[in-house]
Formats: sequence, C-alpha cells, structure tokens
Amino acid sequence: SIHEIASDDVVRDGLGAVEQGDLSARVEVASADEFGQLGAGFNRMAVRLAERDEAAQVALEVDRWVGGEHGLDRCCRE
Repeated sequence: SIHEIASDDVVRDGLGAVEQGDLSARVEVASADEFGQLGAGFNRMAVRLAERDEAAQVALEVDRWVGGEHGLDRCCRE
C-alpha cells in the first residue's frame, strides 16, 4: 500500500542519514503497525549510537587533556 511505501522510504532515508554520520537523524512514527515499530526501533538505535559516540568523544578529550601516554589514544592505535 501507499502507506507502507512511504513508511519504508522514511526509514530508508533515516538509515542513509545515519550511515553518512548524522546521528541526530530520527524518523517520524505515524502508525503502530510493523513500520511504526520499525521506525520507533530505528529512533531508539539512533539515540543509543549518538550517546555512545558522545561518550567516546568525551573519553578521548579527557585522555588528551590528561596527556595520557598510556591512555586511550595509545590503546586504540595498538
């Protein structure tokens, strides 16, 4: 149906945005059917990815600030 095609395109667009690095991308959830559940799941996933990315950035900044010779920068390069 048209609703299913539109919902599929919305989720596909959201996936494309996240794939390009836009972790703030969210999709509109307009129904409670399978596509709505898929969209809600996508939004939860995007939030978690953004939170993890932010936490990783903070950890790297702290490590750089401390000047950790044996810190995260070195650990992640090995």
